[in-house]
Amino acid sequence: FLYVRRGTPITSLLSGGSQESNLRAGTENVAGIAAMAVALSEHVRNLDKEEKHLRQISSRFRDEIRREIHDARFNGNPDSSLPGLVSLSIRCVSGESLLHLLDMKDIAVSTGAACDSQNTHVSHVLRAIGLDDELAKGTLRISFGYENTEEQAVTLAREIAKAAAKLKTALKR
Repeated sequence: FLYVRRGTPITSLLSGGSQESNLRAGTENVAGIAAMAVALSEHVRNLDKEEKHLRQISSRFRDEIRREIHDARFNGNPDSSLPGLVSLSIRCVSGESLLHLLDMKDIAVSTGAACDSQNTHVSHVLRAIGLDDELAKGTLRISFGYENTEEQAVTLAREIAKAAAKLKTALKR
């Protein structure tokens, strides 16, 4: 599905047909359109339930991180952020190193800020919210989905804590 605001310049991806005001070639995918309508309807119907679930998982994750890592900082306001998205900064730890240690356990997280994910330097977004370079470099982005459980959130928090402790110990040597 693509919504294009009136007046927005756009060119056709495929040429050869005059469908959609010459923006699309080929026969409409009626089955795909119907399936999209059903999926959208189901998503809207479950939106409040999924938001509550994601906020609950994120909250449990934050609680566990606070228990495990005393110098952790959460970025952003959990009440006004997107449900299921958590930005976590840990002082004296490299986010990249954390990412690699977690990846070896088949745990997928990201570093830095989503709007600056192609760069390895300190994100201007993290600087704008007041993080110093050390905290910004130790930032992870965690995304929970509707299929995630609180148990998985707790496990993730404990694995992050173990990895952070390992990295901090290595720094002291």
